[in-house]
Parts: sequence; structure tokens; C-alpha cells
Amino acid sequence: MKEALAQLGIKATNDGTSTGQNNFSNGEILESYSPVDGQLIATVKTTTAADYEKSNAKPQPKHLKHFV
Repeated sequence: MKEALAQLGIKATNDGTSTGQNNFSNGEILESYSPVDGQLIATVKTTTAADYEKSNAKPQPKHLKHFV
């Protein structure tokens, strides 16, 4: 399974916030376990309110502005 996760870019600990170009997070750690064997798959750092604000503060490219 580790090989498949590596191909997908899944690390042991992953950031839960993304701007599309940058990944970051400062929240609590969530653990994800396999329903098959109960082994830990990976962990994810959750998004804080400050992370959310930071992810939305970055100016959007012109072609995405109509989505905001």
C-alpha cells in the first residue's frame, strides 16, 4: 500500500489546506486507518480559522476571478 500512496503523493503526514499552489496547515492531527486491517494509512493536519483566511487572502488568477 505504501507504494500506491507514494505514487499518489500521500506522505505520512499531509497538510489539509491548499491554495492550489501551496499546501499548509496548523490544526490538529487526524489519523486515517484502513478499514481492511486497521493499520494507520496516514495523518492529516486540519485547517484552522487562520489557515482558512490565509488560503482565501491570496489573489486569484484572472481566469478564476469569476468563480469567487
